[in-house]
Amino acid sequence: MAENNSLKHLYALAEDDMEFVKEILDLMSKNIPIDVKSIEDALAANDLNQAKRDSHRMKSSIQYGDCIELSDLLSAIENKKESDTAIAQVKEMMPELKELSDKLMETIRAEKKKIG
Repeated sequence: MAENNSLKHLYALAEDDMEFVKEILDLMSKNIPIDVKSIEDALAANDLNQAKRDSHRMKSSIQYGDCIELSDLLSAIENKKESDTAIAQVKEMMPELKELSDKLMETIRAEKKKIG
């Protein structure tokens, strides 16, 4: 199993192309906060379908980060069936989603600082 937030997957794909690494880190650091906000906004509007679409999009943003827990959480949101309690259940997931996203953002910032 990959180490959570290790970015090993990104480096394996990059094959020593540091410009590619920097570009992906920049995209991740830009998109992750936008994705989290989009999910929050959808939930505030009680729009489960939009939250599910935003969760799916966010999985694309984090795919290089070896973020197993975050990816699993986004999949759980994405696969929620419409029900009377589904919005409340997803809203209860948001603190964990934010925490895991913040940890990934810390990893990304540290890596960007390390590689310049």
